[in-house]
Amino acid sequence: MDMTIRVSKTSSSEALIKRFPPEFIEYQRERRVLWDSEGQREDFKLSPYREHCFLDVEVNNRRTTRGIGLVSQTGFGSSDYSRFLRDIIHVPGLRGNPERTYTSSAAGVRYPGTMELYVASVIHKWGLDESIGKAKLTALGEDLRHLGLTWKVKAQRIDDIRLELLVGRMPTSQASGANDLVNIADVGFGVSQTLPILVALHAARPGQIVYIEQPETHLHPKAQTRLGDVIVAASKRGVRVVVETHSSLLLRSIQTSIAKGQISPERVSLNWFSRDQQTGFTRVDKAELDSLGRFGGWPVDFDEVADEADWEFLNAVQEASTRETQ
Repeated sequence: MDMTIRVSKTSSSEALIKRFPPEFIEYQRERRVLWDSEGQREDFKLSPYREHCFLDVEVNNRRTTRGIGLVSQTGFGSSDYSRFLRDIIHVPGLRGNPERTYTSSAAGVRYPGTMELYVASVIHKWGLDESIGKAKLTALGEDLRHLGLTWKVKAQRIDDIRLELLVGRMPTSQASGANDLVNIADVGFGVSQTLPILVALHAARPGQIVYIEQPETHLHPKAQTRLGDVIVAASKRGVRVVVETHSSLLLRSIQTSIAKGQISPERVSLNWFSRDQQTGFTRVDKAELDSLGRFGGWPVDFDEVADEADWEFLNAVQEASTRETQ
C-alpha cells in the first residue's frame, strides 16, 4: 500500500483532503471542531505550511501539537531522518533586538522556527520547576557569569500572554543585590544576543543538534574566548553543536580545550567554507586536529589575519617614529 502523502506549497484544501484516508479525515473533522465568533461551525480546511525544510499540513490554520502537523502525526512521509531534522534547535545570526516583553510560547522538546522566540518561555518554565528546571537556571546563570555578561536571569509573567526578562545589573552578584535586576532591554546587546545560545545548549537533549550562527555577535573578545568553554561543556553533556563563526578567538578556545585534555580531537570537526575563484561554487576544506588541537592545511587568510594586522600596525608606528626623529 502506498503511504505517500504529496504536499506542495500551493495544495488546495480539497486536494489535501483527498490525499488522506477518508476515515482519518472524518476523525479529524469531528475531533477538531472550531466555531467562529458568531457561534457557527467553521468549515473543515487543510492547508500546507513549512516546518523547517519540510512541508506539513495543518487543520483550520491550527497546527496539531507544537507545530507538528497531520503528515507527521499520521506517520505518512515520516522517517528517522525527518524527525532528526525537525529536532534541530536553530539559533540564527540575526537574533532580534531586546524587547520589553515577550510573547509566551510553548516550551517543549521541539522548537519550530528559531530559538530566540522561545527564550523567555523556557526560562520561565525552568523557574517554576523546583528540580531539573532550577538546576538548568543555575547553570545558565553560571555561564552568563563566566562570559562576564551578568550573574542572573529571570522571567516573570506580566499577564496571560506576556513575559518580562530580567537580568542582573552587575556582571557578578553583590551583597544584598539579589533583587538588583533590570529589564533586558536596559542592558547591552551582548546579553540578549547570547541568551538564545545558552538557553538552546541547556534545553537540548543528549544527541540533539544545536545549530548556532555567529555566536560571537556583540561579544567582547574575552567573552568570545570563554564561549568556547561553554560550547565544549555542552558537547561533553552529549549535545551536538554546529557553529558557524568568523571568530578566530572562539576557534582558539576550542583548540585550547583539546590541548588541556578537556575534549578529544575526534569530537571536533573544523570545516572551512570558501568560494571557488573559477566556478563560484562553495568549496569545503576540512582540517584534522591532532591531540594538542593543532591542525594543518587551513586556509591562510583566517588565523594569520590578526598577526598581519599587528605587524602592519607596528611597522606603521616604527615608520612614524623614524619620521619624527629626522
